[in-house]
Amino acid sequence: MLRSNLSQGATSQIKFLGGMNTFFSFSSLAGTVLVQARDIGKLHEDLEIAVNQCRIRDAWELHEKHIWVEGFLGKTSTRKLIAKLVETSDVQWLEKAYGLVSNAFEDHKQSLFDREIMMYLSLGLAKHGLPIHASTLLRKLIQMELYPPVRVWSVIIGFMSQDSSGSYIAADLVYEIGYLFQDGRIDSRKKCNRPLMAMKPNALAFNIALAGCLLLA
Repeated sequence: MLRSNLSQGATSQIKFLGGMNTFFSFSSLAGTVLVQARDIGKLHEDLEIAVNQCRIRDAWELHEKHIWVEGFLGKTSTRKLIAKLVETSDVQWLEKAYGLVSNAFEDHKQSLFDREIMMYLSLGLAKHGLPIHASTLLRKLIQMELYPPVRVWSVIIGFMSQDSSGSYIAADLVYEIGYLFQDGRIDSRKKCNRPLMAMKPNALAFNIALAGCLLLA
């Protein structure tokens, strides 16, 4: 009987200790999660402050840290960061902004970008001698069915056409976009096609591309 009681007592103690270990393990995990949440919150706050204060290098480093520990920023934060990078008019930061977009697309995160920020970045790239990147973003917009209006992309190809390589890239882009509208493929009477029709090349777009090729050939 005594041996049985001792055995039962030992078993109860083991169960108790096991329960305590589980409790402490859970508490430790919960504490870790809370610490991580606070760290991410502080990272977001520091990044927003850096962006608002135009501390571009600090903002980029915080962005890279966020990518490492949490993944891509949310849509609003990403948009603000890209806008600030474009505003620097510095090729280094423009290329980093383009790289951010490219990496996000590779990771199937294209929903982070709306039409306006993509057009804004494309314009910045075209202005500063990066026509390949600029045209790539316009093509991505078309693939996403976020069609850039002709009044916008005409300005972009105008900047692209300021050197010989850019002028031929611009001409190819005009041809590709124009091809979408050949042979009456798009029914302009349908309301759903209005955004697409707003992208249709006009005489100005063709003249920009032609002038660039003729002047810089």
